[in-house]
Amino acid sequence: MKAYFVATLLISTILLSLIDTNEYDLIQSEESQLEMNYSLCGPQTFSEKVKVAFKKESHLDQYSASQMYLNNEWVVVLNYPYCNHHLTSLIDERVEDIKSFSILSGTWVVEFQTGYIAFEYLSQLQNSGYLWTFYPLVEKEFNLRYQPNDDNFTKQWYLDNSGQNNGTSGIDLNVKNVWSEYTGNGIVIGVVDDGIDYTHPDISPNFISDYSYDYCGNDTDVMPVDSYADSDDIIDWHGTAVAGIAAGKGDNHIGITGVAYNSSIAGIRLVAGDCDYTYEDEYTLNDLAISEALIHELQNIDIYTNS
Repeated sequence: MKAYFVATLLISTILLSLIDTNEYDLIQSEESQLEMNYSLCGPQTFSEKVKVAFKKESHLDQYSASQMYLNNEWVVVLNYPYCNHHLTSLIDERVEDIKSFSILSGTWVVEFQTGYIAFEYLSQLQNSGYLWTFYPLVEKEFNLRYQPNDDNFTKQWYLDNSGQNNGTSGIDLNVKNVWSEYTGNGIVIGVVDDGIDYTHPDISPNFISDYSYDYCGNDTDVMPVDSYADSDDIIDWHGTAVAGIAAGKGDNHIGITGVAYNSSIAGIRLVAGDCDYTYEDEYTLNDLAISEALIHELQNIDIYTNS
């Protein structure tokens, strides 16, 4: 009897083990199938630049009260994995209409009854993890890109390359796109070079003498000189050219436009042709002079160019 009971128990255990294993395998198979149905979508498919653009628009404190609560169209980006599904699976009667962006996965324009309803409802969805981001779809004014009136601006292909001089159109610094917001205001550029002609009309408006120094002559005058008396050429021109390219005054009907044309210029004269490099000279160019020049007015100068 005891042997029969043990045999029965063993058989029951084996059968239960088989049943449990089969059920486990079935559950695992269903979960794997479910995972296979989810593909990358929404923000997972966006480039970093697209993500940054979305995040910039999603700062809701930049919108006025009327833009927030009177605007009934909102941009909505679904989070993963909900972006695999149609938006209708999440919305209710508060939504009037929806339109999808075909080129941006999981992105929709949703029309609500009012902007207030939209904000409250979308905030709930985001807090629940369904939304990656959202923001009101507001009208924007776009102005033509700023074009300085300086005489030689059209020749500055590195600022705006239209193919002049047989160049490739569009291959430039792309700075015109940011001039509406950034022109160098409040930034000081230190030009470590052979001097700066601070009387030049494109340089003088931005030049700061208090931050300038001549480490070649140990004084505050960074005006370049004719380093060779027997030559008609002034060879110390490089620093002036660099200063003009970087921060020449723009929109003054003169000469060229600097890349950051409202930034300030500090001249740091270090490698001029008239410097005496002999070791007997008291002002010889040495490691100490170089190190001091490269940190000159460090508390006031934001950017150093040492070309």
